[in-house]
Amino acid sequence: LRDRLRPFSRCIPCNGLLQPVEKSEVIAQLPKNTARYFDEFYRCERCGRIYWPGSHYKKLQQVVREVEERPQP
Repeated sequence: LRDRLRPFSRCIPCNGLLQPVEKSEVIAQLPKNTARYFDEFYRCERCGRIYWPGSHYKKLQQVVREVEERPQP
C-alpha cells in the first residue's frame, strides 16, 4: 500500500480530490489573518472546502514519513 499513499490529496469530510487554487480565488473564504501568513491553498473539487499547510502540517508530514520508512513485511 505504501506506493499508493497520497497524503494531503483528499478532502477529509467528503473524500473529494484537492486541487491547487490561487489565493485570490479563495481569499474571501479564508479565516482572518490566514491570507497574511499562507500562500499555498487547495480546494476540494467536490464540496469546495479550502485547505492550506497550517500549523499542524509539519506534524502530519512526520507521521507520513514514519509510515513510509517502516520496513515492508
